[in-house]
Amino acid sequence: MLTSKKDDFLKYLKGKNLLITSHNLVDLDGFISGLALKFFFENLILNQNIDLIFSGLSKHTRIFLKNFSQKFPDFKFSFQINKEFSNVDVVIIVDSNNLDQIKLLNNKDLEVPYIFIDHHLNLLKNYKGNVASFNLIFDNYSSTSEIVLELFNDYNIKLPIPYRYLLASAILTDSGFLKYGNTGTIKNLNNILQDH
Repeated sequence: MLTSKKDDFLKYLKGKNLLITSHNLVDLDGFISGLALKFFFENLILNQNIDLIFSGLSKHTRIFLKNFSQKFPDFKFSFQINKEFSNVDVVIIVDSNNLDQIKLLNNKDLEVPYIFIDHHLNLLKNYKGNVASFNLIFDNYSSTSEIVLELFNDYNIKLPIPYRYLLASAILTDSGFLKYGNTGTIKNLNNILQDH
């Protein structure tokens, strides 16, 4: 991913109130990339208001969270379900670049600017409020979590062990347990598992 594009993306977001969300009935990749992105922003840009809101969790995501909480009982998930949002300057949509998949309570006419972070390329839609120059859409990744992981690596933000487990889980599930991955996917998993 181009460093200048990431730098521009982060400069644009600095000092703004952010809302991170994903597609309806969020899967592991959407949930974990949103959660990790919130952690990234909280550690890179201090004193910034960041909300993480999902319209709902998929059954598999709920089961995963229950099992994860048994392994890491002290880990606190910081997100909300079906909450109206206000006082938001920018919405960041992870693991989707299609507004039809986004089901926030008051997004019928999303009037705040929004940015997509995704690994699915969709050239068929051009949305009015999308600040497309800051989109991080790269179809050479097998998951959105890999794009978020690269932000951690490029800006030298340490990943605590629970976030390593989370990101590895999202990458594995979205890549079909490496069936749809590539050498970059394997390198990313190696970095997560080897780095202490």
